Amino acid sequence: MSDAMSDEGSTALSDGMRRARKTVAVMGALAVALWALPAFAAQAQTEVTLAGTRWLINGQPTHPGTAAEGLLMNVRMVNATFEDRQRPHFDPEGNTDEFIAHLPDYAAQGVNAFTLNLQGGMPGYEGAVNSAFESDGSLRPAYLQRVERVIRGCDRHGLVAILGLYYQRQSRILRDEAAVRAGIEHAARWIRDRGFRNVAVEIANEYPHGGFAHEVIRSPKGQASLLRLLKDRAPDLLVTASGYGDGKIHPEVAAACDFLTPHWNGTKVADIPARVAELRRFGKPVVCNEDDKVGEEAAAALRASVENGCAYGLMLKDHNQTFPFQFHGAADDPVFYAALRAITSPQGTATPAPEPAQAGPFTLDVIGRVEKSDTGPAIVLDPKYAPGLLGLDGFSHVWVFWWFDRNDTPQRRAILQVHPRGNRDNPLTGVFGTRAPVRPNLIALSLCKIRSVQANRVEVEDIDAFVGTPVLDLKPYAPGIDSAQATAPEWARPRAAP
Repeated sequence: MSDAMSDEGSTALSDGMRRARKTVAVMGALAVALWALPAFAAQAQTEVTLAGTRWLINGQPTHPGTAAEGLLMNVRMVNATFEDRQRPHFDPEGNTDEFIAHLPDYAAQGVNAFTLNLQGGMPGYEGAVNSAFESDGSLRPAYLQRVERVIRGCDRHGLVAILGLYYQRQSRILRDEAAVRAGIEHAARWIRDRGFRNVAVEIANEYPHGGFAHEVIRSPKGQASLLRLLKDRAPDLLVTASGYGDGKIHPEVAAACDFLTPHWNGTKVADIPARVAELRRFGKPVVCNEDDKVGEEAAAALRASVENGCAYGLMLKDHNQTFPFQFHGAADDPVFYAALRAITSPQGTATPAPEPAQAGPFTLDVIGRVEKSDTGPAIVLDPKYAPGLLGLDGFSHVWVFWWFDRNDTPQRRAILQVHPRGNRDNPLTGVFGTRAPVRPNLIALSLCKIRSVQANRVEVEDIDAFVGTPVLDLKPYAPGIDSAQATAPEWARPRAAP
């Protein structure tokens, strides 16, 4: 090839690459533009407004004819849209799916609203990277798609989303004050463009917290300026910033809020009436949107709040917010949700709690299999269950629940009495008094010493199960719980060495 021909080919190739890059850039810009367009196809069904200090949903006061009329009863579910960019095995979409699936149950208990957050909440461990914001305050589409799915789900069920923007543990992601302000503007634009009518905004969760990296968030003067910025960009949005668990909010911040969101975490039930009275002087609705009490204590805090004209918000820290997150509707805290259902129902009409499920077929998922190699046996989980191994390496032993799959026949399931250990010299004994591999439900368990826990693999010293045996569950051996001063029949005692 001549030098001239080489130069001509090189020029043509360079032109082609430039055109390709330009095409990619245009397509990328088009994709971003399409994502940012208003969601005309999904018309809002639920609208939240205020009439004085009373909350209205679609023009009607919440819980009419009850003690909670006009109050916005809520639950904090900030990790319903959680992700951790450092935990690739965690399934954020599945986590969000589970929450959305239980929206009808929560609504049936009297819940009106859920507090979400674009930076989540404390997941029970440090170091998570969980933020819808980039360092410059711009928004991440993949994260927002999960948030939108929750907001749309709430919309379908007549529910409100109190959408938090900033959380102190994630605030350092934003590089400076300008990014904080830009984040508020981007969020306001996104809410407007998506056509949401069931969203109120909480700029910061516990704004005075010293963990916030930016003075503009944690100082009363700075926070008030952020609230005014949001109202300027989205005048129709109802805005707030929540205070500490002592139930107090600075006057400058309260003046800039449409509604006040104290937290009762550190507030005794007996002190709630006084805290509410202090806040009601601002003439705005008072909505506790975080209290980590549980059971009867949470129910008492609920009653104390409602009796004093304040909406109540539950936060089940260990159940809904700590990894692995669990969303089971009223089963999250049956005592509290029964109290909520009663206080939000007209007198004498509270729907009774559902009866426990009747006996019938159940589904068990195989979480992994037994494998063996030159290094020894191991429990190898399906990768989607790997996050469930977090913390197991702190224990020396693990109970492995597995299935006697090689005995799974109707005949063997029908056997109810055996001679233990296959020895006819041992007395005939019911299978529930033995570890026999024949029984109605062929569940076995083995106590194994842990050698290592890596990714989706638990290496153990030994297990009395065949290669390929289905594994149903793992539970750590807890000495204080699993050991006892026990007695057993003669046949079940350790065999003497030959």
